[in-house]
Amino acid sequence: MSDLSSELQVNYKAFRANLRSDFALAEKALDSDGKAFFDAYRRLAAVNAWRADVLTALIKDEVMPFILEAQNDGISSLAFATVGAWRISLQSLRSMIENFMLGLYFADHPVEHQLWLSGGFKIGFGALADYFKTHPAHHTLTDQVDPIGLLRREYDTLSKAVHGRAPFRMTKDAASTLVCNPSVALRGAYLARQRETLRSVSLLNLMLFGQHLQGTKQQALRGLLSHTFTAQVKMAIKTQYRVILG
Repeated sequence: MSDLSSELQVNYKAFRANLRSDFALAEKALDSDGKAFFDAYRRLAAVNAWRADVLTALIKDEVMPFILEAQNDGISSLAFATVGAWRISLQSLRSMIENFMLGLYFADHPVEHQLWLSGGFKIGFGALADYFKTHPAHHTLTDQVDPIGLLRREYDTLSKAVHGRAPFRMTKDAASTLVCNPSVALRGAYLARQRETLRSVSLLNLMLFGQHLQGTKQQALRGLLSHTFTAQVKMAIKTQYRVILG
């Protein structure tokens, strides 16, 4: 047993050293100029502005931890992506969607929140999406600013990563375990999912709280959101909500 323990100690030291080396090599390969993930970070800054500058003033303190955890999921996702840990980065994006929607749902349902705290209430993504689809604020939305379809598509795609389905399997075509994969192609695929996920979250916020960005309100947030959406969608947002994004 002592021989086995000694061998494990040696292997563990090698594992830690190899892990640090793999992380450093992957980070250098994926972001050598420090710009590859900047747009993704800027989109996360918009999520922070939604929470800190808008939602904290409108949502009760009891459910704000869901929103903070959603933001933390987004940051964790980006952190994992910078070292090529693609599957767990996508899993974190799905968790971000879940926590954001739960926080907004419980903001409208304090009784269900209390039941959830005691283990007496559960609600899944499908039911959450159905709830927001029947929300009065959803009834007049055009397809370009409708968050529900985008949320459903992204959640379905990200769920494939959670369950390890190809092409989201880290060990696909690998002879052994693989924590980091410094693939530029996979970086591009991740950034597309991150962009669409954060767009869907901001569209949901706009559906519920767009009036708080009208006129000269929340200039910093509107400036950040101007980098989140295409020119066509920004025009649709202006028409739908009277919110001007950069």
